[in-house]
Amino acid sequence: MPLGRAPMNDLSRALRTTVRSLARSPGYTVVTLVTLALVLGANTAMFSVVDAVLLAGLPYPQADRLYDVRVLLPPGPDQVERRGLLDDRTFAAWREGSRALAGLGAYRRVPAILTGQGVPVRLPAAQVTPSLFHVLGVAPAFGRAFAEEGGAEPEVILGHDLWQRRFSGERSLLGRRLMLDGTAHRVSAVMPRGFFFPDPEIELWTRLRLAPPPEGGDGAVVIGEQYLPMVARLRPSASSDAAETEAESVRQGLYEQGALLGDPASAGRVDLAPLADSLVAQVRPALVALGAAVLLVLLIACGNLAGLLLARNAARDKELAIRLALGSGRGALVRRLVGESLLLALAGGAAGCVVALWLHRLLPRLIPPGVPRLDQVALDLRVFFFALLASLFTGIAIGLLPALRAGRARVLARLPTGATEGVDVVRSRNVLLVAQVALATVLLIAAALLVRSFLALVEVDPGFEPRQVLVTTLDLELGDGVAAGERRAFLDQLLARLESLPVVDAAGVAAHLPLAPELSLTSLGVPGRSPQQPTLAVRQWTSPGYLRALSLHLVEGRWLTPRDHRIAAPVALVNDVFARRYFAATPVIGQRIAIGAASVQIVGRLEDVRLLGPVADAKPEVFLSYRLQEAVGEGPPARLGLAIRTGGDRAAVDRLVRTTVAQLAPGLPVERLEPLGERWGTAVARPRFYALLLTGFAGLALVLAASGLYGTLAYSVARSARQLAVRRALGALPRNVLALVLRRGMGSAVAGIVLGMGMALLASQTVAHLLFGVTTRDLPTYAGAAAVLALAALLACYLPARRASRVDPAVALRHE
Repeated sequence: MPLGRAPMNDLSRALRTTVRSLARSPGYTVVTLVTLALVLGANTAMFSVVDAVLLAGLPYPQADRLYDVRVLLPPGPDQVERRGLLDDRTFAAWREGSRALAGLGAYRRVPAILTGQGVPVRLPAAQVTPSLFHVLGVAPAFGRAFAEEGGAEPEVILGHDLWQRRFSGERSLLGRRLMLDGTAHRVSAVMPRGFFFPDPEIELWTRLRLAPPPEGGDGAVVIGEQYLPMVARLRPSASSDAAETEAESVRQGLYEQGALLGDPASAGRVDLAPLADSLVAQVRPALVALGAAVLLVLLIACGNLAGLLLARNAARDKELAIRLALGSGRGALVRRLVGESLLLALAGGAAGCVVALWLHRLLPRLIPPGVPRLDQVALDLRVFFFALLASLFTGIAIGLLPALRAGRARVLARLPTGATEGVDVVRSRNVLLVAQVALATVLLIAAALLVRSFLALVEVDPGFEPRQVLVTTLDLELGDGVAAGERRAFLDQLLARLESLPVVDAAGVAAHLPLAPELSLTSLGVPGRSPQQPTLAVRQWTSPGYLRALSLHLVEGRWLTPRDHRIAAPVALVNDVFARRYFAATPVIGQRIAIGAASVQIVGRLEDVRLLGPVADAKPEVFLSYRLQEAVGEGPPARLGLAIRTGGDRAAVDRLVRTTVAQLAPGLPVERLEPLGERWGTAVARPRFYALLLTGFAGLALVLAASGLYGTLAYSVARSARQLAVRRALGALPRNVLALVLRRGMGSAVAGIVLGMGMALLASQTVAHLLFGVTTRDLPTYAGAAAVLALAALLACYLPARRASRVDPAVALRHE
């Protein structure tokens, strides 16, 4: 026989022997394969997500040189350090005189309304400086990026998906004009497939124009009000520390020149963080926690199957002892038993890849939007290599301990006596049981914390009633638009007609709708506060119908009325945050604040509205009639949110609103009405997904731990039938036998629960960033998780114990 064929023949013979051995235990083989397919499939699918989102590099050249630029502000009242943005003056000065930077770009998320292409649609968009694409090192798929010295004509760059979805991938679109926010933009380029910045939701980019600082009458530079997120590319020889020092020096110079006002000591410090970390900062804690959870499930499954294999090998003690007695080496015996578990693990891993393929198609539908690089999740060679490594690890973890135990010399000692189980087997199984229950406890506590956090989010009072409220955005500059001098009259007529409709209970406008993508705070004047203490608030130009449409809650004072548009006596409402922050020691009703050129009296205080969602704190708000804008030297706003409370059909109300607007301004486009309740539901979609997924993992872990406990006790009862029969024959009552078996099982379960609670205290920081309204050491959560596990363990132990208590001594002894 050729030399090379001998090892192949040995391998083939060993494989056939292993397959025959597994075929003789079909129950064990099927249970093992199904368990492995589920846990390895879940691990492979989760790794594909973690790999694409966290591990894979950004799709930019030399992405390790890219940094996100922010300002770390001093801690607030809650002692939490906050992050802010750099201003446009620092951007210009730092970019021009930098030695550490190879490039600096700035951007701003500003949604754009696309018209002239059917129904107007709001698209997530960003304004970017022309330098940004150069900083990222990405060129368009075709066309050209923005030139540094752009012409007067506005330009737009489209994302690849938008180009394919909305414009059928037509290359002839290049050079055509699209109407964005009422202005014609020439399409200059289309970005490559897979490109995203600053997040995957952004579908188009327009030029961010930073106007040069105007000069006052005395030649002093007027302070800019643009605060921008920035991205820097460092030179190969520069470090992030050097760039931060350089930026701080630039800012200090601007303060000394008077280009920036305020106290430099309270303005925070520039901070550069790797761009890859910043882009995934919001989802990293959740993915790490979910990845750790699914790995714990795999470890629990390994302990479960190792215990099952210990029991199976204990039943084969005579067979193994005979093999040793006939001269089979212990090393060969260990290799054979480990080979069985490896073969099962590889087969389970192959089945797990099928499960992962199914999960790969399902997960993108379940994962809420906003997760970066989710479209790049794929089952590629890296993922399959991980599946192979996980299968090999699982096979060794399952088979090594039982194989080493089976290869020990004292197996021979039980051959003449026919003993059933050794102390080492019982001890090993108990250790595995305690480990399984402990890991399941950790998972169950983490899932319970997330569930309680989600329930706390759901119970958050938004400050308004979102049900039966439809919202949209009116941009009075779109289409033929509404002239600035006619906007107040247009809004008066529109709201009057809408509120006269039978299906409309209330209708109103506001500058900022809840959960709108953009929100701005402006400066106000409050008596007793110096210019060094900025008074910032959301200026809500609104109407009385808006307050009724959202069912806002009045704490004290009175509501705005249609008569409150008088310029001679302007009035306003404020919210609780505003009153606490700026009038903490005095009653707020009757106080006056300066808004523009007007002195406005506060006549009412409202409960807070969470404009940015349930997690973000409420912002200070001032509510004024949109008709008062002339009093402060401004015209009515060009973009307003429209809110309508209605019990009618959404489509019917949508048609009525469009018809009403068309009658007053035929050329003004209107976006589709959107239920405000859906917006609020979207705000909690991600926490809901995390809680559900981790609960699913915890449920699987609970089932595995309980089944391991049940299987071990059931096997132990079957193997101890003779001992139990002797006890019964000597007078033991059924309840004594029941208590004996329950003590065996519950002892391991209680030890595992106690150990798991201690481990959970240490591991709970993994989910700390995902929690809202609950701490990582919440006693009711720990007690509830322990109670659930104890109940599951009691049920798993009771069934074998009940069977043991019904053993007939005569039948059992006759069988022996």
